[in-house]
Amino acid sequence: MGVIDIVLVLVFLYGIYSGFQSGFLKMFSNFIILLITTLIAGKLSDIMFGLLYNVFPFFNFSGKTEGLKALNIIVWKLVLYILIFAVILTLIKSVLTKFKIKEKINDSMINVNIIGKIFGSILSIPLVFTLVFNAILILLIPFLNFRLLTDSKVANIIMTKTPILANANRNLYNNQTFIINRINKKDNTIKGYKKLNKDIVDNMLDTNLVSKEIIETLEDGNKLLGTRNKK
Repeated sequence: MGVIDIVLVLVFLYGIYSGFQSGFLKMFSNFIILLITTLIAGKLSDIMFGLLYNVFPFFNFSGKTEGLKALNIIVWKLVLYILIFAVILTLIKSVLTKFKIKEKINDSMINVNIIGKIFGSILSIPLVFTLVFNAILILLIPFLNFRLLTDSKVANIIMTKTPILANANRNLYNNQTFIINRINKKDNTIKGYKKLNKDIVDNMLDTNLVSKEIIETLEDGNKLLGTRNKK
């Protein structure tokens, strides 16, 4: 078991403990809010990217991702996801506070009985799954090259087996892992990076992460391939 696996197991154990302390109602409300926010943010980020992709600047990254400007597709999808996620979560919390629902939920944590604690600890599992799923999705942004996550068995289980979320984000996750594995191969050189960039684009098309129309528009604008300096 690797370091990441151990950390993730500890996170789940802490989540179960926290759920036991908070009780059922607190865990249930947090889980529903987080799940709804995640699903809506995922859908809206795809829609927004489809509308705005041609106006986004495409950066030439450094290190192992230098010249691979196709990675901007994933970067902008994740940026939109984070922004929309934050906005939706803020709106939901504002509504709960305004109608004093949040106050009632917090009050339910006082003197919660043992049954409520047990159900709270059980419900903490899908809540932590959702939280960790989002964290991994963001940390796998390609230019970070977080290989420890792609090598983690626990992380892979979370990203491929989490109900609803795994299916909704399958294409994005497949491309993230594909890219991180490819940029760490020996052919990622000054001579081979153009072929690597093409492989990344082809994988995006094969997994339906983006449409052929979007790729063709970006290629016409010379936005998908950068330059790489000799080292």
